[in-house]
Amino acid sequence: PLTGDAVPEGLFFAQQTVQNACATQAILSVLFNARDAIVAQEGGESKDEGDDNGRRLVLGQTLSNFKDFTCHFPPDLRGEAIGSSDEIRTAHN
Repeated sequence: PLTGDAVPEGLFFAQQTVQNACATQAILSVLFNARDAIVAQEGGESKDEGDDNGRRLVLGQTLSNFKDFTCHFPPDLRGEAIGSSDEIRTAHN
C-alpha cells in the first residue's frame, strides 16, 4: 500500500473509506492521474487544443474543483471527501 512519503508527488491516491465505491474511485484515479489532463478554468471551458490529434481530457469544473480542493489531503481524507461529495455521490448512483 502507498502511505505517507511513499506516494509520489502529484499522484492522486485516495483510500477507499466508503463501501461500494470501488469503480467510482478507480475512475477518479484514472482521470486525476491522466497525463496532461486539462483542469477547467473559472467559467468552464479551457482554450487548450489538446494533443497532435486534437484529443484532450478536460476534467470539467466539478472535478477540477474537487481535485484542487483535495490536492493536499492525505489519502484517507481524500477518500472521505469522495464519500462526502454530493456531486460524486449523485454521479455514482
